[in-house]
Amino acid sequence: MGLTLKIEKQDYVLLTEQDGNSVELSRLYGGAQRLLPGINTPAEAELEAAIETAENWLMPHVSGLQGQMLDVADPTGRLTSGLLVVLGTSDRCWSIAAIEQAFVKVVDLATGRHAPAALNKHRLFVADLLLVRELAHHGQVGGVCLSRDRH
Repeated sequence: MGLTLKIEKQDYVLLTEQDGNSVELSRLYGGAQRLLPGINTPAEAELEAAIETAENWLMPHVSGLQGQMLDVADPTGRLTSGLLVVLGTSDRCWSIAAIEQAFVKVVDLATGRHAPAALNKHRLFVADLLLVRELAHHGQVGGVCLSRDRH
């Protein structure tokens, strides 16, 4: 059974594989803009609200995910670009601990005294990373890999 989070321009889609077919488990309408509306680097309160929204969406779907690899399809290129520009990494696979470290670093940057301009330009990346982190953490997946293809 495969597990995929697809980052679309307007929505997030959680997919699973059943009998060789991709089946939609759930869709978060509004996607990154729903998690972090606005245009500036998110403040701590906005991040907390986004985490709560992500958890409320994900929790009904995380049972049975433990140990599975999470494939992240990023046809928007937002996650890939943000990882490179904001965090300086082109890594494509991570453990849960590595995703947590990346998220903590982004939160530290966002809530620091002077948030880097790169975060304002990559605000939706913050939402994408937040959702990947929440899914990895609560689903207790075995790891996370960013797809090479753009689905």
